[in-house]
This record gives sequence, structure tokens and C-alpha cells, in this order.
Amino acid sequence: MKPIKQVALNDLASSIATQAFSIYTFWYIASHLHNQGLISLLGGLELLTVLLAPVGGVVADTWSRVKIMQIISLIRTGLLLAFVVLLLVTQQLSYLLIAAGTGLSILSAFYNPAVEAIIPDYADSDAELVQNNTIVNVANQTATIAASVVAGLFTFLPSNLMAYGLLLLLLAIATISILRLQDYSHRQPDDHPWDNFRSTKLVSEFKAIVKIPVIRVLLPYAIILNLSFWSFWFLTPLYLTTYLHRFRIAFSLQELLIGIAAITCGIVVGRYTGLLARLIRWYPLFLLLQGSGFVLFLLVMQITSNLLVQVVSFCLAWLMYGTFNFLTGLMFVTAVQRKLQPEQMGKTLGTIFSIFGILSPLASLITGVVHQPNTQLMLGLVLPMILVPLVMLFDGRVKWVLQSDH
Repeated sequence: MKPIKQVALNDLASSIATQAFSIYTFWYIASHLHNQGLISLLGGLELLTVLLAPVGGVVADTWSRVKIMQIISLIRTGLLLAFVVLLLVTQQLSYLLIAAGTGLSILSAFYNPAVEAIIPDYADSDAELVQNNTIVNVANQTATIAASVVAGLFTFLPSNLMAYGLLLLLLAIATISILRLQDYSHRQPDDHPWDNFRSTKLVSEFKAIVKIPVIRVLLPYAIILNLSFWSFWFLTPLYLTTYLHRFRIAFSLQELLIGIAAITCGIVVGRYTGLLARLIRWYPLFLLLQGSGFVLFLLVMQITSNLLVQVVSFCLAWLMYGTFNFLTGLMFVTAVQRKLQPEQMGKTLGTIFSIFGILSPLASLITGVVHQPNTQLMLGLVLPMILVPLVMLFDGRVKWVLQSDH
């Protein structure tokens, strides 16, 4: 088996376990403990991942990425084992969930940059880099769907201890798999690794990241687009229950449509990696298609009350988003990866994903002031998803940084 596929399979299994842990836990707290404060606290712990991701990136650039993934996987398994044993002995679920959630969030800040940074280590060409990113992204999308299914099935189990025990088993299997992964890297050994953690060097390197041409040009656009989408996303449940209440499964269907579209797209891209490598210069056009489905859906909601037409446009919008979001995400990461030196891969990707991670809770706070979204407001929120790609199409810098030889 190709090493990148082994990385993807391990990431798939561990992601299913950790995501199902969160989904099942939120369901259990809501249905059995009725404690919204605990749910909010556990969700807020994800900020630890966001804040520590740049440090995790530096770690990924300093030491073996394979070793980091192996060590984190072992610690995760040990943490979940301790959680299950202590739950069996003490039955103090709330305190144990806070401790486990804190630990898992901190570990993710070091695990995720290592996974993203290791992808180019197994690529010797742009086409292979696209293929590797595709494999890992398909695994991520599959994990999201599978975790929802697994957590749903666990709700029928007679006890939470049984559910957490099965999750521990799944995580242990993933850990055994990653321990067999062979180390391989284009990087030269670091003679003075601890020097990377001097505060002056950290500050200077993070300043240097924003000066990298591909980051300087594409990141501001990406921030606006992500903030636009998350603002739209957080208002979607209230909007759908008000204006599409006759289609009760609308909100729960969104994630499934995104996953189906992304996996299908990933399978196709996996067979034609060379084509995507050439199409990357049309990144702004794909961004335009990504958001156009939302505009179509909201216009349909504005002009007709026909349920069938509304549902069809809704499904089309999320299928388009799932397809083109997969492609644009793949293009963005690939464009960044192929312009970086191996020794700066982790810190750069860690910083980028840390910035993106902050946008979701920021959008949540912004939308908290809206009591009842209407179609006009929702249309205004998705408008940047159309205007920004149009501006990018006429920005000569974008075309320049997307060329593989710069």
C-alpha cells in the first residue's frame, strides 16, 4: 500500500472515532443531562486547537511528521482508555468529558498540521501532489459522514460506557495502523531543533509567512469567502425552519449532500489528477460556481412557493457547494504546498488553518444578533461568494501565484 494511502486510512479511522466521540457526546448531554452549558463549554474547547495550531505547525517542521502522528495517536488512545476506565470507576461523566475534550483539542493542534504537512513528503510532482491531497480529502469527507452514522447507531446502545468502549477500540485500530507507517521526507535533518522555538524566531517566521506571495494574494480572499459562508451557515437552521418548514429534513440533509458530492468529486479527481493540476489557474471560476447555487436557491425562494422547485434548488445548491468546495479547497492547499519549502510546510499550513478556524466562531458571534433571518438577508450574506471570485478573475496577481513555476 502507498504510504499516503496508509496516512489517509489512519486519518479516516481516527477522525471517525474523534468526530463520533463529539457527536455522540453532544447528543447524550442534550438527551440525558439537558445541560446546554456543558455543550457550549465542550464546543468552546475547540478554540484550543485553533490557538495552538501554529505551534503545532512549527513542531511538524522541526521533527519527523510520521513520529508526531504516531506519538499523538498513542496519546489519544491512552487518553480515551483512561476516560473509559475512570468513567467505569467514578461515573463522573461531566468532569471526565471536560478533561478528555481539553486533551483531544490540544492533541489535534499538533496532529492536524503534521497530516497536512506530510502530504508533499510523498509527492514528486504536481500531479502526485494533487492525487495525495485528493486521497486525504476524500478520507476526511468519508470520516464526516461515517462519524455521523456511527454516532447515530450508538444512540441505540444501552449505555454510554459501551459506546465509548467501541470508540476506544476503533481508535486503537487506527493507532496500530499508523505505527507501521515508514518515515520519508525531502527535508534535511535539523541540527538545532530547539532553536525553532525561540520567541524571536517564531515571531519573525510568522511574519515571513504572510509575505509569501501565494499567501499574501490568496489568503485575504479566502478569509472573506469563509466568513461569508459561515455567517450563512449559522443562520441556515433558523431560516429553513421558517421558510422551508414543509421540508423537515432540510438542515440534516445538507451535510449528507456535501459529503456525497465531495466523495464523488474526489473519486473523479483521483483518476484525472493531471487535469486538475492544469485547471488550478481557473481557481476563481470554481469559487464562483461554488457559491452560485446558493444564489439560485435564494432567488427561487424569493419568487416561488412551489415546494418541489424549492427542494430541487436547495439540493442543487448544496451539491454544487460540496463539489466545488472540494475542488477549490484542494486547489488552495495544493497551490500553497507547491510554493513552500519542506521546512516551512507545517508552520505555514498550521497558521492558515488556525486563521480559518477562528472564522467559524467569529461568524457565530456576528450572526447572534440576528433574531429572524429573511431571504434578502441570506442573499446579502452569500453575495461576497459571487463578488469576490469575480474580482479575483480580474486580479492579475491571482493568475501569477497560481502558476506552478513561481
